[in-house]
Amino acid sequence: MSANYFQALGIQPKVGRAFEPAEEAGRNGHPVTVISYQAWKDRYQGDPAIVGKTQMLNGVRHTIIGVAPEGFYGTFVGYAIQFWVPASMEETFETGGYKLDNRGARWIEGFARLKPGVSLAQAQGELSTITQRLEHDYPETNRGRGIQLFPLARTPFNGAGTLLPTLRIALIVACLVLLIACGNVGNLLLVKSLVAAMK
Repeated sequence: MSANYFQALGIQPKVGRAFEPAEEAGRNGHPVTVISYQAWKDRYQGDPAIVGKTQMLNGVRHTIIGVAPEGFYGTFVGYAIQFWVPASMEETFETGGYKLDNRGARWIEGFARLKPGVSLAQAQGELSTITQRLEHDYPETNRGRGIQLFPLARTPFNGAGTLLPTLRIALIVACLVLLIACGNVGNLLLVKSLVAAMK
């Protein structure tokens, strides 16, 4: 993750801190990690002194610097992320060499929050202008490249696309069960009132 990942999302760590700007630069130079609240509770039994302890990730010892708040599992819908590391550690987790200084590498997914009053279409227009400038300045790597904005639940890089149909079916089933339960309660009340009236 970039150093401002948690800050951009408005997420404050429950314990410790998030990444610092210096930790996203340098080749494999910052083996630090923020862990999820669930990992903190399940794996470390909610250890209040967790900050400064280490965890092996892909064969590299990472120092735990913070714990994400309860209920936050990252921005990949359908996945419960347990550990976050700074972008500088990319080569430890991805094949194909170090990509941060490679303009031609296509591996980064960005997240943004729109300012109040700014529509998705307006933001898309601004980004399109920026990508045109980049195409002009870096034709070898940016020709024909663009940026497309998606609402988080519809981004093509996570499990939202496969989850939404299942969630729709689950919602329909839940509504049907609720209707049947309401019908049963209504019938019971009707029978009760009839019995009371016959007495």
